Amino acid sequence: MLWHNVFIKTYNLEIGQMQEHFVASESELLKSCAKIAKSRVFGFDTEFVSEESFRPELCLVQVATPDDLYVIDAIAVGSLEPFWDLVTDGKRDVIVHAAGKKFAFASIYVARRQTGCSISN
Repeated sequence: MLWHNVFIKTYNLEIGQMQEHFVASESELLKSCAKIAKSRVFGFDTEFVSEESFRPELCLVQVATPDDLYVIDAIAVGSLEPFWDLVTDGKRDVIVHAAGKKFAFASIYVARRQTGCSISN
């Protein structure tokens, strides 16, 4: 996996057997984010649908830390605010694949957090 190679080469990490987690509820997201927050680095990628809507719908988030892999069902979970907090808090390195759309999602969250306003189709 690409993330695995990035972690090894960039951070000189010793990576053992990575645990896989499927996240499909708010409680699982909170538990996963607490564990991700303990890592000094994580990477993520997203999958979304942009057809037939003004703004893309986030469907899936894939997250990798040196120890764990997470697949987050964004539709089942609902609000991903705890995850976007990790992305935007500046406390760890975040590796982003094809960052353009990801920053769009993160900026929508940050704007909502700072202003209390949200964007909808």
